[in-house]
Amino acid sequence: MRRPRSQTRLSRRPPKVEYSLTPLGKSLFPILDAMYTWGEAYMKEDGLSPHCSMKLSPQ
Repeated sequence: MRRPRSQTRLSRRPPKVEYSLTPLGKSLFPILDAMYTWGEAYMKEDGLSPHCSMKLSPQ
């Protein structure tokens, strides 16, 4: 089954897991970026601006 993220167990005690995007998950970036751009323009109409942490970059 294709999944948008992968999971790597780093330790059992305490439980620690690292998640990362698979190529399938990374393929969503253009869609998410377009949604961000749309939301940013919508917020500007109301005199608001998004926080810089809202903008992601592909890895």
